[in-house]
Amino acid sequence: MQRIPLMSLAFAALVALPDQAQTQVTVDHTATAKICQVTGEVDRSTGQPTVNATERKFRFWGTDLGASFEHDGKTVYLFGDTHAAPGLERKRDRDMVALSTDTNPEDCLKLDVVTDADGGYRPLSVAGVDGGEFSVPTGGFSANGAMYVVATTDKTATSPMGRSVLAKSSNGGRDFQPQYDLSTNHFITVAPVPANDGKTILLFGSGTYRTSDVHLAVLPQDRADDLTTLRYFAGTDANGAPKWSDKEADSAPLLNQSCVGELSVAWNADLNKWVMLYNCGAPKSQILVRTADQAWGPWSAPQVLFDASADKGFRQFMHDPDGACPKPLSDPHSPQTAGDPYAPYMIAKFARGVAGSHSDIYFLMSTWNPYNVVLMKARLQVEPLVS
Repeated sequence: MQRIPLMSLAFAALVALPDQAQTQVTVDHTATAKICQVTGEVDRSTGQPTVNATERKFRFWGTDLGASFEHDGKTVYLFGDTHAAPGLERKRDRDMVALSTDTNPEDCLKLDVVTDADGGYRPLSVAGVDGGEFSVPTGGFSANGAMYVVATTDKTATSPMGRSVLAKSSNGGRDFQPQYDLSTNHFITVAPVPANDGKTILLFGSGTYRTSDVHLAVLPQDRADDLTTLRYFAGTDANGAPKWSDKEADSAPLLNQSCVGELSVAWNADLNKWVMLYNCGAPKSQILVRTADQAWGPWSAPQVLFDASADKGFRQFMHDPDGACPKPLSDPHSPQTAGDPYAPYMIAKFARGVAGSHSDIYFLMSTWNPYNVVLMKARLQVEPLVS
């Protein structure tokens, strides 16, 4: 492996290693709860209209994902395979973009979906990205006055997604132009995160869907359009400092856990840690959480943040075909399909807590059946590190 010199000051802050806080983070399992159903027409667990009434307002009945980032004073939400309401002419499983200025997650999350002239949601399309099933936006970031998104594509009979593409929008998410192919290996599902230096984008990626570990790369924000500036985390040296390579083949895994599907990462100031959420497991997933002092780790052991059986998911807001649901939770066409929690996308700006004590985090989570997205809340607590 060739050690690549840091090519700009944007990477300099990523080398400095501050004193490690002697704390660990644990999950308060009594606090994990659903706040609301964000998409769809009716909240299946309450029977009441959702705050966004998406079938009436934007003409779709179901969607998933919801990765978010900040851009031009608004939060941008990227949704995956979206199912149009009857009468709306859309190709199946097209994706979409929504914007929001909502600041209070406790009363749900209000969305303004980007629409077309017919009043229905405008599909997110990128040239060279097929846009069908599993061809979805997995994350994005704001840089140089534009929106950037990473989208997956190239579904095959043996793999749901085989390539990722970086695309750019300069008109508020209405249109996206491809910039370059990002990866066919470790960075297919990608969670971009602004680094604390304000100059660098961290790219946390997984490869083959739900059978991959997490890897890390860095991209100078002011040169995001240039693939040659991308550098891959290739482990640490004897002093614990990160090594960077210009070759993806040198990329080092972060977790030693090859089950990652969708993921999200955010810096949490109250915990003074990086927080990572991801779904893991089959046929029924769990949402896991890890924390780290540095983006490259070492990352803590995984903890269960949400389990659909233990945390009042099944038969409350997720369908369980093997049990008696008190409410009709299933989508009408799939009564034998179990719900499955996946795509835990943190909304970084909503985190709130007490420094050195705890943090409440909020994240969007897809439920599979019903095929929609809910807003979740969980509490992470700071405790002394036990040796």
